Amino acid sequence: MVFPTVRFDRSSNLSLPVNDPALPPILRSDVVFLGLNPGNVARGGVAPWSMFHTGPKHNDHFIAEAVRDTAYWGSYMTDLFRQVESNSQLVTNNSADIESLLVQIAS
Repeated sequence: MVFPTVRFDRSSNLSLPVNDPALPPILRSDVVFLGLNPGNVARGGVAPWSMFHTGPKHNDHFIAEAVRDTAYWGSYMTDLFRQVESNSQLVTNNSADIESLLVQIAS
């Protein structure tokens, strides 16, 4: 398995390098890390294949460093709900989002 040698920090680009030919053997579909939903920082748009809430206030680099050199490297990371909201008490249970997630995982 290939691991980046540079440690991740708050300014790291955490988007998935989808055109990298070394990527397919690293990806794991049997482990999924879930966030609840994208926070308000995503209102300006989030790049495709970005990890969780990639933005100026994210802390996703901590997750990236936590799985470095482990069997979980390459696991799928996404949000359970698509609703952009930083207050988790305002996130609504949307069964269509859950169905979409299940389809993504099965693919």
